[in-house]
Amino acid sequence: MTVMPTDFAAITGLRVGGDPIPFDSGIHTNPAALEWFLGEVPKIERAEARYALFKKYLKKKVTTEREVEQMTRAYLLYLFGASLFPGRGSTVHLSYLPALRDLRTTSRFDWGGAALGTAYLFLGDSSRTEQSTAGYWLIWELWAYEVLKMYPPQCKHHDLSTLPRAMIWSKENMGTKEGRGSLNAYRLYLDDLRASQVEWNPWRVVRPEPEYLARSQAVTASRVLLESAFGWQWYLGDRVTSQSLGHLEFQVPGPLPPQASHTGDYTLAKLRGSRGLTPS
Repeated sequence: MTVMPTDFAAITGLRVGGDPIPFDSGIHTNPAALEWFLGEVPKIERAEARYALFKKYLKKKVTTEREVEQMTRAYLLYLFGASLFPGRGSTVHLSYLPALRDLRTTSRFDWGGAALGTAYLFLGDSSRTEQSTAGYWLIWELWAYEVLKMYPPQCKHHDLSTLPRAMIWSKENMGTKEGRGSLNAYRLYLDDLRASQVEWNPWRVVRPEPEYLARSQAVTASRVLLESAFGWQWYLGDRVTSQSLGHLEFQVPGPLPPQASHTGDYTLAKLRGSRGLTPS
C-alpha cells in the first residue's frame, strides 16, 4: 500500500499530472536570473535558500507590475518551502523559478506530481538512513487517518466529505488524538492490520467529482516517473492493484522498469537516451 496520486489529490487539492516543470538546477549560480525573478539575490545554501527569507518580501512596498510579480514569486517560494517542497534545513529549492516566469501559466505544471515524488524520495531516504524526512510529510499522517483509520483524532468539521481533505484535518477542526506519541501503538496497529479494516476508496462518495481528482485517477493505475527538484521517484500503480484498480485478489505485477531502484543515478541525459527509463 502507498499514497497514490488520487489520494494525494484528494488530500491536497493538487492534481497529479500536467506539464513537466521546467526545473533549472543551476539557476542559483546565475545572479542576473535571480535578480530578474525576485528583485534581489537571496542568501543561497547550495541550490536552496531558507524559505523564511521570502516572508520579508510581503513587507516590501511595490510600485510597478514587475515588482508585484517578483513579490508573488517570492511568496510562492515561501509556500513551497513551508508546505509542499521543504528541504531538511527549512529550505526551498530555487530551481522552481523558471516555472514561475509567466504567472498566468504556472498552474499548468505538475505540482502535485512533483510534491508526491518529493515525499516518496525523502521517505525512502529516511528509511535507509537516520536522517529526518522532509517534503510534504503531513501527507502520510492524513493518509493514515483516511485509509488505514489509524488513530484519527476527533474531527469537529461539519461535513466530512469536504475536499481537499486537508481542510478537515486543520488544527481548528482536530480534537484529542488517540494514542498520540506512542510509536509502539502505531507499530502494533500496522502489524495487526487486516484488509477489512482498510478504506480502499475513501473518495468514492464525493460528488460531483472535482476535476483535479478525476485527472489524478487516470494516473493512479499507471507507471509514472515523478520528477522533483531533489530527483526522480517511480510511482508503480500495477503494484498496488487493490488500491489502484480495485482488485480483491493480489495481481502479479509486471517486471520493474530497468534501473528502477537506482533513481539516485538518473540524469536528464540518461532518461532521454534510454527508453527503459521512461514511464510505461
